[in-house]
Amino acid sequence: MVLCSMRKSFKDSLKVLEADIQHANTLASDFSRDYDGACLQMRMSYSPAAQFFLFLVQWTDCSLAGALGLLRILIYKVYVDGTTTLSTHERKASIREFYAVIFPSLMQLHKGISDVDDRRQKQSVLRDTEEEMRMRARGMFLRLMSRERKSAGFAWR
Repeated sequence: MVLCSMRKSFKDSLKVLEADIQHANTLASDFSRDYDGACLQMRMSYSPAAQFFLFLVQWTDCSLAGALGLLRILIYKVYVDGTTTLSTHERKASIREFYAVIFPSLMQLHKGISDVDDRRQKQSVLRDTEEEMRMRARGMFLRLMSRERKSAGFAWR
């Protein structure tokens, strides 16, 4: 009975991992390249020895299988027409790399688009405000110099 619940834990952790990969794919699809429309996609992959070893580690969660190198994430390009670079230019990431680097980076990129736009807009407003303040200060300085010239009784050249 305990063994069944532990097996369920492994299956549940695999489902969570697959759901996170699918969510990462959704986020990554928003960032296609301009010149060819390609975007990055990911999928879970098992090592060749996984068939044997997964039977032995099925009572744990998928982190042990990932640590043993039995599970990994394949990262590849998908073009607009649906063709992929799966066999030629794929990259492999461990589950740890996926959760430590890839997934948080995609989340940040997704949130960061609006943050970057907001930051640019604020910088633009600050730049305009600074320029306006410089112009006002310059105008005030020129008016003061003009008053001093008039009060001194001679013209500055």
